[in-house]
Amino acid sequence: MIIKQLMVTGSNEDPRRNDDWSAAYDLDVNKEYSFHDLVAISDSHPHQRALWVYEGEEYESKTTGAQYFYPWDTDNIKLVRPACTLEEDENDEWYDDWRREIAREEGMLQGVDAYNDWMGY
Repeated sequence: MIIKQLMVTGSNEDPRRNDDWSAAYDLDVNKEYSFHDLVAISDSHPHQRALWVYEGEEYESKTTGAQYFYPWDTDNIKLVRPACTLEEDENDEWYDDWRREIAREEGMLQGVDAYNDWMGY
């Protein structure tokens, strides 16, 4: 039996690497879906997620959940929208500075134990 599915993962790689396969939606085999259609179907997932379309043989038993094969091991899967990675801020030290400031204030108000609790000692 031929199936068509939209799959959502957290990266642009085989989801077995990062254990990030988050959803699969059954699609109509006879219908052509636009990019916007696929995004609308997966709208409940963050926009940073990758979207894949698989069209091929049934890879999973609907009754037992057993997998016959893994979709990413075939040529029948296509990356439709790559996952976007958020750039890390080069100035991430603000968090540590903020935490130290709170610890100093707590230490002044409530003593050394409060300071140690905020600093994680």
